[in-house]
Amino acid sequence: PDRARRAWALSQVDGWTYQQIADHLGVSRNTVYNDVKLVLGHCRDVMARLEQG
Repeated sequence: PDRARRAWALSQVDGWTYQQIADHLGVSRNTVYNDVKLVLGHCRDVMARLEQG
C-alpha cells in the first residue's frame, strides 16, 4: 500500500522516527512499525528471488 511505502521512505530515507511518521500520517506508531515491517519483508522476498536467478 501507498501508506506503507511512504512510512518506509520517511523512516529509512528521511530519518524520521516512527512517532513523527505516525503524527504526520495520522496513524498509530504501531501501525507505522507494521507498515515498515511489511515493506522490509517485501524487499527481502525480492532479494531472495533475485539471488535464486
